[in-house]
Amino acid sequence: MVSDSGILGELGAADSETSGSDFVDRYELQVPKGPEITYEIDLRSASLDTVLRLYRQGEDDPIAENDDYRGDVGHSHLTERLSSGIYELEVSIFEPDVTGAMGTYSLNVNQVIPVNNVVQLD
Repeated sequence: MVSDSGILGELGAADSETSGSDFVDRYELQVPKGPEITYEIDLRSASLDTVLRLYRQGEDDPIAENDDYRGDVGHSHLTERLSSGIYELEVSIFEPDVTGAMGTYSLNVNQVIPVNNVVQLD
């Protein structure tokens, strides 16, 4: 489960593979009941060409995905407004080599606080 946290992970030959032969790690994101919440999801790696996908649980097509955020191959980023429910984050790499690309990454998921919740004190 992921909630306002940072995760350090590693992708390589020991991970599951998608039909496209990408190595993947998957994480669950639970969005509580209530108003929609905006999340910033940030994936970074110094050694991998990262790809980040967001799925509603049980669906085959991603509702959002990113590769090469702002031209940086080791950075994938999503900002999404989500309604309550369970979502899956998929961390993968673009075009793994045949020997099994290995590398570490950091994944951060944070709620965005709307500006109208900030009040000037003086």
